Amino acid sequence: MKKVVSGVLYFDVIRSEIFYGMGLSGALWPSIVEKAYIQMVSNSNSYQSLDNGLFVDDVMRHLTGEGKTNMTNEISKEKLKKLLNNFHKRPTVLGSIDETPPNPDIVGDHTFAVVGFHNNVITLIDALERDNSKRVIDIPFAEVHDNFQAVVQGAKKPA
Repeated sequence: MKKVVSGVLYFDVIRSEIFYGMGLSGALWPSIVEKAYIQMVSNSNSYQSLDNGLFVDDVMRHLTGEGKTNMTNEISKEKLKKLLNNFHKRPTVLGSIDETPPNPDIVGDHTFAVVGFHNNVITLIDALERDNSKRVIDIPFAEVHDNFQAVVQGAKKPA
């Protein structure tokens, strides 16, 4: 079935900005893709419709063909390191704990894209952070278990 996404983007009048995702340069295409995704999976035009049981692994499966979740408290540090080291081979996201995480740079009940792992430091991107100086976060590997509850990976990227 073909879906058509209108050029109308939702606007937050209080914050005077467009909902939700924007590129680092302020590009609007992430908002259009996000809107298309909402229409695809919910048959609605509502962000609230996503609150009814759609999880990160579902999104990853829809976008890449596979979505596998590992709970950080159920796997060894060695396996977690291996998963994070594969960020360049598989889209990888860390899901933060529901409560307020100990690291003040990490938002609770939120997801972060893994874009780097070097010298036991993980580089994350918070796609919803509006302040570009706060979008990229480096966190020591030793802090992962305290701040994140899940690592979700998509399908392996083609060679």
